[in-house]
Formats: sequence, structure tokens, C-alpha cells
Amino acid sequence: MAFRPGVLRSFAASAAFFALLALPAAVAPALAATPPPPLTVSVTAPPSGNVAGFITIAVKTNPGVTGLTINRDAAGGGAVVQQPVSLSNATPSTDWSVIWDVTNISNGSIYNLTASSVDPTTGMMVTSPAVKITVNNPVPLTVTLASPPAGSVSGIVTIAAKTSLPVGALDILREPAGGGAVTQTPIDLTSAAAPVTDWTATWDVSKLANGSIYKLTASALDPVTQKAVLSAPVTITVNNAAAMAVQLVTPVNGSTISGGFTVTAKTSL
Repeated sequence: MAFRPGVLRSFAASAAFFALLALPAAVAPALAATPPPPLTVSVTAPPSGNVAGFITIAVKTNPGVTGLTINRDAAGGGAVVQQPVSLSNATPSTDWSVIWDVTNISNGSIYNLTASSVDPTTGMMVTSPAVKITVNNPVPLTVTLASPPAGSVSGIVTIAAKTSLPVGALDILREPAGGGAVTQTPIDLTSAAAPVTDWTATWDVSKLANGSIYKLTASALDPVTQKAVLSAPVTITVNNAAAMAVQLVTPVNGSTISGGFTVTAKTSL
């Protein structure tokens, strides 16, 4: 019996269809499954720009990743610092983060941050786009006593202090040597102007006993940390000049004089 070609093709297609129906049920989903998407890695924090203190480096990936590496590449050369990040449990994650302390890194230092992970499907390493950051930690406040210098003082003393950052108030502390209460003299702005860096106060030591020793310091509040910052102490000794005394020697008080006489006097200085 002869078959036409079209009939043969129809028969073959039908046979293939019924062969598919005969496949085990477990194979059918595998044929229909779509491959997982390629791995993507992105640094979501910090954004590009300035950073300070303790910063959080956050990374996002596809599900299924079990390990990740943070890469810190210093601009201008130098070794790339790699920091592995492991899962805290056995479940693959999509969100990763580490803390980086930049407080001891020089201001102006530039880094390119990236994250890398192995694609669980292809086994290939995938690296995120770089995020460029610049270290810009706040400069700590310093307080300095500019005058008087250590040594002897007398009369009206000018106490001058200088701060590295503008501040709104400053205290002068006078501590007697050998113990005793510390005298604190606040100095406020003399006008409604913005905070300043130069401060002065006067102290009258003319009535203090010669030889009295004091330790002077200045204190101001750091506008960033809100903590008090003290200057290095300056030790001064009161040494007022003795006041001149004048004594009439002759004639003696109560004496009787006549004609010409001589007057003599004596000064202490």
C-alpha cells in the first residue's frame, strides 16, 4: 500500500505529540522551567560624596547568593582592601551590610567602593558599579591660651584665648596652686555677631599677695561633639611691684624750728 507524503508528515507529528504525553510527570516542569536571571550586585549605601565617622556599606543582590566581598580601592593607587561578608545564618540573602570606621583616615582621602559575588548559576564573578566617596570627618575643636605667657604677672592682666572653630562662649578657669576653689569666668559674645575664634578677658591681680601661683585654662564647647574642650594650662605667679613709700626724716614731727632749716626725706624705691 502506498502513502502520500502529506499523510506521512501528519502521522509523524501525531506520534511526537503522543510521545510527549507519555513523558513522566516529573520531567514536564523541568522542560517548562525558565533559567534564573543573571546575578546583579549594587552598592546602595553610602551614596557618592562625603562620608565621616562610622559608615554603613549596604549591598543588594539577587536571591541565592551565599557570600559577598566589599572592595575598597583607594584613588591614586594602593592595594585594594577586600572585606568578605558572610551570612549570619544558612539562608542565602539579598541584603548585605558592613560597618567601616573612617574616623582615623585623613580628610580628602578618596575611595571607590564596589561589591563582588559569584553568580550561583554561571559560577562567574559579578562586580557592582563603583561608588566614589571622600572622607570628610569634622575637625575637632582646639582651645589655646595665647596670653599671658607662663611666668610673672602684675596689675591688670589680659587673658587671651583662641579657638580653632567659631564658638559662642568660652570660660576662663583660675585654679590656685596647692588647692582651693577654681574660679570660672564665662565670656560671652559682646555683640549679636556670629560665633568667634578670639576671646579676651581682664583680671586684676594688683590686690593679690605676691608669690601667689595660679593655673589658667580656657574651656569651650565643641560645636560638633557638644563636649567641653580644655586648653593646655598656663602657670602664672603674681609679682606686683611694691608701692613706693615716702618718709619725712627731718625735721622731726613736733620739733621747734627757726630761721633756716634742712628738710630730708626717704623713699622706699
